[in-house]
Amino acid sequence: MVLPAHLIQRNHIPSSVTVGTIPRYVFRVYNPKSAGETSTTRVASPAPECSREDIFVTLRRHPQEAFRRLLDHLNGYDDSHEEFCNFMSWTSSLLFALLYGIYQAEFTNNRYDDTKILILDTQYIKPGSFIKDIDILRLFDDSGAPRGFGSIHNFLKLRREYYFGEYLSQSEVDVLGHCAEASFWDLMNHGLEELYPWLFDASLEGKWAKREKDAREKYHKDDTLVTLDDAEKVIKIAENSFGGSWTTPMAAMILGLERRSPNDPNIASAFRNRGTLLGSLDVNISSTDMNGNNLPELESAGNVIAAIRVGDVSHQPVEELDELAHLDLDLASLALSDASHQDDTQDEKYVES
Repeated sequence: MVLPAHLIQRNHIPSSVTVGTIPRYVFRVYNPKSAGETSTTRVASPAPECSREDIFVTLRRHPQEAFRRLLDHLNGYDDSHEEFCNFMSWTSSLLFALLYGIYQAEFTNNRYDDTKILILDTQYIKPGSFIKDIDILRLFDDSGAPRGFGSIHNFLKLRREYYFGEYLSQSEVDVLGHCAEASFWDLMNHGLEELYPWLFDASLEGKWAKREKDAREKYHKDDTLVTLDDAEKVIKIAENSFGGSWTTPMAAMILGLERRSPNDPNIASAFRNRGTLLGSLDVNISSTDMNGNNLPELESAGNVIAAIRVGDVSHQPVEELDELAHLDLDLASLALSDASHQDDTQDEKYVES
């Protein structure tokens, strides 16, 4: 489990807590009414600087207050706590980010051009800046959270069915030079709604969490082979909305909104035809988030990157093959994600006790 090492001494952490890793890419969806500050310069919590006490310090000094602050943020039902909230939420799932942003734009008096999605490359961010929601919930549960307190115990059980790849940051994160953003209007205008109309299904008002759960059902079906034309359209969406080195990871994750094969020839052809490597050959669609918390959309995006790599090897000049060798896919972990999920389920039995 990754904790804010720059904010808390290691001797405050229970020895039972394991150290995990953070996905390469995480997203934030925001609009002008969002709490705190989100920009391509920094992401800062709404809490005044004078009251930005680290949650783990609060846990040690005032455990009941720490429990309340955490659950207030994760539940999100009441905005009254936000004035002093020191958390900001992120997600590793583009599927979740898109569904949540569309919900915000459609049903909460916001607009598509005011609703934005920010992607951050965490490899350049100070270690310990992010923590998985499930990890912090487990830590708090192990620290003696009362069963009726909201409750963390029940929240953990709920996360097994509704898992969104959520991560938390505290206080402020400097993101300058390591992120990109686009409005939902940009994404729609460049063709996202045309290719994935089910994302915009207005009949599911107020049910965006169920929408994601239902959307993941398609990943249990056979791989969907993409047409060359559609693959090229996805690349254009990513290129026109985010651009530069963000094109490859964003295109891979957009294509990953449906189950893809690592052997799809049209994916490789589309990227080759567009010349879309753009220095992004080291893209790593992390599988760490699927270890016990299955996010099939990440596995599918990993398959897209694999298809690009396989297709490019036979067509790239020799000097470019060395660059391809740096494409870190962790494919073995991807292939074993289902087995890992079952193993971790055994470890999580205490949640149901």
